[in-house]
Amino acid sequence: MAGLLEGHVAAVTGGGSGIGQGICLAYAREGARVIVLDVNPTNAKETVDLVVSAGGKASAMTLDVTDRAACRTAAAEIAKSGNISILVNNAGINRRNHITGDAVAVTKDWDDILS
Repeated sequence: MAGLLEGHVAAVTGGGSGIGQGICLAYAREGARVIVLDVNPTNAKETVDLVVSAGGKASAMTLDVTDRAACRTAAAEIAKSGNISILVNNAGINRRNHITGDAVAVTKDWDDILS
């Protein structure tokens, strides 16, 4: 069923290796233009090269998903070339602290969130 994603743009975090790379290759095989987002630019380029050598369309951006400012910058840059149809949040983050150690994740009143 090649062409299922023709005309779509897929952005894949962690697309430079492993499952993310597999997702990039599969989406490209189905016709999507893939944006490979990865903290390792060498790995991201490798995925792009694999997609292109198989006849697909891909580009890469270096992105550390733990850096909020970098995520906003990447989103703004991607938006210049059109809308994303598919977003795969595949990148793994290894946090060594409890989630409540993140000031953004902490709230004084859970009732505000739950209401």
